[in-house]
Amino acid sequence: MDFTIRAANVDDCKDIARMITELAEYEKVIDHVKVTQRDLEQDGFSKNPFFHGIIVEVPEQHKTKEGHTKVGYALYFFSYSSWKGRSVFMEDLYVMPEFRGKGIGKALMSKVAQLGMAAGCQQLNFTVLDWNKSSLDFYFSQGCTDTTAEMGYHYMTCALSRPLQVRVCVAMEQREQSRLSSGFHAHLDFYSSCTRSPQHHTSPLQVRAVTPGCCKGRAELRRLSVRTRMQQLHRALPARPLLLDMALPRTA
Repeated sequence: MDFTIRAANVDDCKDIARMITELAEYEKVIDHVKVTQRDLEQDGFSKNPFFHGIIVEVPEQHKTKEGHTKVGYALYFFSYSSWKGRSVFMEDLYVMPEFRGKGIGKALMSKVAQLGMAAGCQQLNFTVLDWNKSSLDFYFSQGCTDTTAEMGYHYMTCALSRPLQVRVCVAMEQREQSRLSSGFHAHLDFYSSCTRSPQHHTSPLQVRAVTPGCCKGRAELRRLSVRTRMQQLHRALPARPLLLDMALPRTA
């Protein structure tokens, strides 16, 4: 079957949102999908995009019964490995069911790998559900390795949909001064707002130093201590994702 793969543009967001929903339904996690078409338009096609995408299109004569000619997509973004250096993370790879088995998924993955290599990346990372045997078999056939099984890593998430406060209290004793007045006490409050405004993509870090006089009677003055309190942790997805990676050959 003839098909083309091209870079996604803002006009593709309606179809990308549709296929994200289809993928989530297939993976039985539809209740986790919160991203809207508008989010995709803003987050992927603004001045500083959070992700990149590619689209698969088929000729008009092969369109679906609903009239769709955009039948697959992949979303990816660049990351960094403290072991390997530049990396590319493939967030989604999806082909509509009636178009599977025609080499489209392999072509999408190969394109993401090529884009990563062009950017100097050394590896391609992504996740796959542990029960999705057909996908696991496909990825293993492409030379991927299961990082979860081989190295014991777990894919973790922490929801930032509400203000997340992390408070770190540090106090240090100084022998030459009295016990109650010798500490340095600092609070670091980290608030993450989930506003979709481009001006608020980074979360502000507020640092407040408290004088020793404010800390009288606190046990922290007698030892070095770090206490972290986090409000609202996000539970892991009901199905366990596996972390996979694929080494990319070095470019000349």
